[in-house]
Amino acid sequence: MAELKPVNADTLAGRHWTSPQHYGFAADWGAIPLSLAEVYPIASVMPVGFVKKRGHCVPVAIAGQQPARNLFVGPKGQWLGRLVPQALRIHPFQLVKTGDERFVLCVDTDSPCLVAPPASLPFFVEGEASGPLLEILEALKQREADIRGPLAQACAAIEKEGLFEPWPLSFQQENGETVQYNGVYRINSERLNSLNVAELARLYQAQALPLIYAHRLSTYHLHLLNRLAKAHGLGRKEVDLEQLFGEEDDDLTFGS
Repeated sequence: MAELKPVNADTLAGRHWTSPQHYGFAADWGAIPLSLAEVYPIASVMPVGFVKKRGHCVPVAIAGQQPARNLFVGPKGQWLGRLVPQALRIHPFQLVKTGDERFVLCVDTDSPCLVAPPASLPFFVEGEASGPLLEILEALKQREADIRGPLAQACAAIEKEGLFEPWPLSFQQENGETVQYNGVYRINSERLNSLNVAELARLYQAQALPLIYAHRLSTYHLHLLNRLAKAHGLGRKEVDLEQLFGEEDDDLTFGS
């Protein structure tokens, strides 16, 4: 569990951080939240589905065959895909909503990204937020504006037209065992194909059509999860991780 604390000069004076050098912190992220802006590039390299958050469907990158296992993270924390979702790249920072509807920049103080200088970035310089910290804050503000604005609008339009349906994802491992990924939603193809001009126009105006088609195209990447599960040795009794994930692991950076 992340230990999130507000970023301020009183508690973080003299502290430094670095961008993630490995992604072990996300090893149990079987679903990675996406903004609308990154759905399209991520959909070109990973399967994208939807999960319920506060009762409404939002897009996620599907990173595993089960919700609590991220197959794109190798045993040494290396990322095995072509693109790293922003939620991972921006670690250890988050915007946290307060009771009065404001957002506060927080940092995971238990993260290995908090390191000593010199190969690191300062939180504050002479009591003022450093340039890199301000860049992180601006990136998070843009992400939050996307999620609360265009993304929320697009997902609401899809929901209004009755296009979301449960996605019965299941995968067969090498030992023949079937594993289920529950709680994921997809676009109902039959309902999509039956939309009339007015319904399509509403989706177009809400910027929902690109999201729909990015999701549908991304489903062709589901095979990557089978390849990654096989590489991790899931379903085998004995696995030589050094052999599977040694220096010669470039062929695991899947792009299609």
